[in-house]
Amino acid sequence: MKDGKDRKRWNSTMRPGKGFKRNREAKPPVAKVRRRKVTGELQLFVQLYRERGGVSELSGQPLLPPGHARFHCQGSHLLGKGQYPDYRLDPRNIAMILPEEHDQWEHVKDKDRLFKLNPWWINIIRRYDQLRLEANTKDRHGNIHDQRCSGEHHEQPADHSDTGERGDSADCAGDLLS
Repeated sequence: MKDGKDRKRWNSTMRPGKGFKRNREAKPPVAKVRRRKVTGELQLFVQLYRERGGVSELSGQPLLPPGHARFHCQGSHLLGKGQYPDYRLDPRNIAMILPEEHDQWEHVKDKDRLFKLNPWWINIIRRYDQLRLEANTKDRHGNIHDQRCSGEHHEQPADHSDTGERGDSADCAGDLLS
């Protein structure tokens, strides 16, 4: 027992094979406050609430007033904020609808099914389709190009008077539909 190891082994402050225990005081948990990034969405939602009469664009029922805990749930982005960041603060991309209607919009991915559930969705679905088409036809500089006519048809001469055929450029209007 003259060995120091034997004494350490039986010391009450030691754990067998682990060494000394730390004497920690119990600290109350500190709540971390995450500051949200200011995006301007709330101000836009309040502006749209006033401009659109404070009623749901879908059902016509009164919306929750600004300052309500769920007010922010009424501004529904038609095009997703992640995939279409340029449209985040575009008023055309935001439908002011009730929180329950917003949940429907977010969770029913098939817009045809959404229309079958409630035909009142038709105007919002049309606006969504127009915005999506516009967003997907923009180039990297923000210029909108008409996808229906990509220009590839016009590289060939359109004059087929000897064969009696029309040029391929007549098919441009149908490119998007096919």
